[in-house]
Amino acid sequence: MRTDDLITLLSQTPPRRPPLRLSLAVVVAIAVTMVVNTLVLGLRPDIAMPPLSMAYKSVVLLTLAVIAGGILARVARPVATAGQGVIAAVLFALLVAGSLGWEWSHAAPTAILHSFVLPNFPFCLGAVTIYGAAAAGALTGLMRFYAPADERRAAAAIGFAAAAAGAVGYSIHCPIDSPSFVVVAYGLPIAWVTLASRMLLVRLIRW
Repeated sequence: MRTDDLITLLSQTPPRRPPLRLSLAVVVAIAVTMVVNTLVLGLRPDIAMPPLSMAYKSVVLLTLAVIAGGILARVARPVATAGQGVIAAVLFALLVAGSLGWEWSHAAPTAILHSFVLPNFPFCLGAVTIYGAAAAGALTGLMRFYAPADERRAAAAIGFAAAAAGAVGYSIHCPIDSPSFVVVAYGLPIAWVTLASRMLLVRLIRW
């Protein structure tokens, strides 16, 4: 080894090792949210014999959380990797669009819209927002161990993954499984937690 190579090697700062993988942190956030939700709000009344519609809602929200966790892990890298996960996102969009089309072609509009006047709707908006904000705080602390190429995108990904995890956790309490209700009642808090994170968390994840 030449002297110059040795000097270069010694001058390099060893990379900081993250304490926890971000994708695994999303799984932990889902588990913690489920436990808190069960202790505070309780499980849905039909949890012992869940209907098929609950399986649909669980698949949709879990798939969204997996996609969000993958995005979060990718944007945390110092080199951007755009374009990955596009197929998963397209398949997810087709799943949701297909379920909405089936519901509106088989159910009366009044029956679909009725769920939005129930107390479950505002309660869902508030619960997913609170769970998402709490999880975003934890993921922000973890993101500081990484070096994202785009800090704004990383901040948005934190909010997206955190709110998706919160949605999964809250879903075991809410008994409404209508695809339209799931898209609106869970989608709105995920959207505004994502936007708020993009605006507010950038400075917190900078080294």
